Amino acid sequence: MRKFHHLFLLLVFTILIMSGCQSRTETTPISQPVASPLSTQVSKPVEEKNPDKQNARSLCDDGIKDGKKGNLKEAIKKFDMAIKKDPRFAEAYYNRGVAFSMKKKYKNALNDFNRVIDLDPKYDGVYLNRGLAYEKSGEVDKAEKDYNEAIKIKPGNHLALFSLGLIEMRRDNFKKAADYFKKAVKNNNKFVDGYYNLAYCQFKMGDLDSAKTNFSFAANLNDQYGPAFNNRGIIHTIQGNYNKAKGDLDRAIRVSPSTPEFYDSRGLLYIVKGYYKKGLPNYDAIQKLAPDKAGQYYGRGFIYFKLGKKKEAKETIKKGIKLDTDGSKLEWLKELESLSKDNQTNKTVNEMISLIKKYSE
Repeated sequence: MRKFHHLFLLLVFTILIMSGCQSRTETTPISQPVASPLSTQVSKPVEEKNPDKQNARSLCDDGIKDGKKGNLKEAIKKFDMAIKKDPRFAEAYYNRGVAFSMKKKYKNALNDFNRVIDLDPKYDGVYLNRGLAYEKSGEVDKAEKDYNEAIKIKPGNHLALFSLGLIEMRRDNFKKAADYFKKAVKNNNKFVDGYYNLAYCQFKMGDLDSAKTNFSFAANLNDQYGPAFNNRGIIHTIQGNYNKAKGDLDRAIRVSPSTPEFYDSRGLLYIVKGYYKKGLPNYDAIQKLAPDKAGQYYGRGFIYFKLGKKKEAKETIKKGIKLDTDGSKLEWLKELESLSKDNQTNKTVNEMISLIKKYSE
């Protein structure tokens, strides 16, 4: 199988997460991290005697450099020129397809990936990228076939296994998704996103200790991975390990101070502990970062209620209800209540839910 020079192997979007609810819905308290594209090791250039092929190779390499700098328009021009020099140059089609995917021009990308498969049907990377383009085009069944084809070509392909896991996770098939993620990290024990998504599925299935372990693996592999600290902090909260929870949530905010969901998590921790005035600055931070987040109004309103400010509490919670159009934030609180092993957390969240329901009537 021929080695390719790559712009990127696969554009991996981890659209997950433990915020409540549906992995495809952006809700709090956990954000939806987007993984950076995963680049591959670049192979050494192949000696070409044909001048056109030499020029095509040079143009393709220049296009890869432009693409990695974010200049996709110029990169596509270089790939166009390379293909004109050598119409059977699979790598140029492949990299142009990736560039089109990055520009969300999936129809163009699919055309290029199809051409690559015509020229080199045994390259697993093209099935990964074509699968993603199919997913983004809404053709999930075709995407699954491509990911499985990548595994046939390269058994144990952790990116293909991961992609299949994401599909199952979006279907809420958390057990099946977890099985794919387990296989992914088994084949690449440094795969941060694999551990993270595995932990998310385990959380959704109620296996908090396993989830906490795998969030820890993700955090240990990447100490700047704020969502892993945040999620582990949430688990500590609902297990009653408040000091550990605060340590994790403080760390998440230090790593990513512009992520509103992390403040929401820490605000909930302070509410559970009864430190209401300490909780308010967290909701102030969310107000500055994302004023349309429903969770901040629920949290702030509950604090007002506990401080005896009933009128302000009602007005604030009603703002949250208005923003929580699909009820996902309320469902997230219900999920926390059902999973909580800590009496104080359970009692507090139950009280919050009751108050929100009261003002919804």
